[in-house]
Amino acid sequence: MDLRALFDDANREATALITDLSPEQLGRPTPCTDWTVRALVNHMVATTTTMGGARERGSLTKDELTGTMGADLLGDAEPAEVFSTAADRLAAAFRPADSLTSTVELGHFGQVPGELAMNIAVFDITTHCADLAHATGRPMPADQLLESALAIGQGLLSGGRSPEAFGPEQPAAPGDPAGIRLLAFTGRKL
Repeated sequence: MDLRALFDDANREATALITDLSPEQLGRPTPCTDWTVRALVNHMVATTTTMGGARERGSLTKDELTGTMGADLLGDAEPAEVFSTAADRLAAAFRPADSLTSTVELGHFGQVPGELAMNIAVFDITTHCADLAHATGRPMPADQLLESALAIGQGLLSGGRSPEAFGPEQPAAPGDPAGIRLLAFTGRKL
């Protein structure tokens, strides 16, 4: 599985979904019940900003991670431009050959391999693309990307899930669309 290519796919899907958001859609609820569409996009920007920044510098302190994840990074700017800039920065930070094998200090997660950081980014952004598509009535991202994100998520959460980040897995049939199975895995009640 080529993580860089998967992230590029997730980045394209997210940028397309965010570009087409209308101002009225920004206040809509999402399957990620704590967030509106705008708050969800802000979280996506925070994820790409923290992962990219940590990779660029080799570290991100707990305070920097918490501060970025809690900040309004969209402000009055165009959401798609803010997301695209942060996602492109993350993609560039992970282009060097050793970026997936070297470690990065990632706040309260401690020292993690670059591969783990990229896995988190792919899983997070793709899951939130499915949230956005569901909230706005747009088509889900490509099945291959959704299936890959689901497999990554299952690996990441195999040791347990943090109740602050994910609700209990919801039922989904094996024949359900990939986006629905990914959202059910992450605890979304649809």
